[in-house]
Amino acid sequence: MDELTPRIAEILRPYINVDAPSGRLDFDPLDLPLIVFDIEDAFGIQMRLEDVE
Repeated sequence: MDELTPRIAEILRPYINVDAPSGRLDFDPLDLPLIVFDIEDAFGIQMRLEDVE
């Protein structure tokens, strides 16, 4: 496992629905902008809107 995987997992953890069926990463689509902001902050990057859609 590379070093990115645990960092991304930590960012996604608060947004993932733990009641989702096994094997699915179920999250509220309205959380997507917050997830993007968290990733940008964690890695010191800027994503273009076109890259996210």
